[in-house]
Amino acid sequence: MREKKTDHLRNGDEIYEGLLEKLTNENEDDEDFSEEELDVIFNALDVAREKAYPNLERVGCPDSQTLREMALHPEIALKSEKMLSHIWKCAPCTYEIREYVEEYRKTTGEA
Repeated sequence: MREKKTDHLRNGDEIYEGLLEKLTNENEDDEDFSEEELDVIFNALDVAREKAYPNLERVGCPDSQTLREMALHPEIALKSEKMLSHIWKCAPCTYEIREYVEEYRKTTGEA
C-alpha cells in the first residue's frame, strides 16, 4: 500500500517554507535540497501528473515486465523518446516504475 503523500514529512510547514525560500532565491546560500524538500517537490509533480495524465484505462502502457526492466535499467527508456514521453505523461506507469525502483533498493540495501 502506498503511503500518503505527506505521511513521511516530519514538519511540513517548516519544510515547505525552506523549500519556498530556496525556490524563490531568497536564500543566499547555494544549498542542495534536503530529502524532505525533494519529497515535497516530487509529490507536487505526482499530484500534477495525476490530474493531467490519469490514464485510468492504461492506454499505450507497456507491460509490467517492460516497466520493471526500465526501472532497473533506465537507459532502456532513454533510448526511446516515445516511451519516455509516455512514462512522463502516464501517472500509472510512473508509479509502477517507482514501486519497482523502491523494491530494488530495499532488496539491495540502497537508500
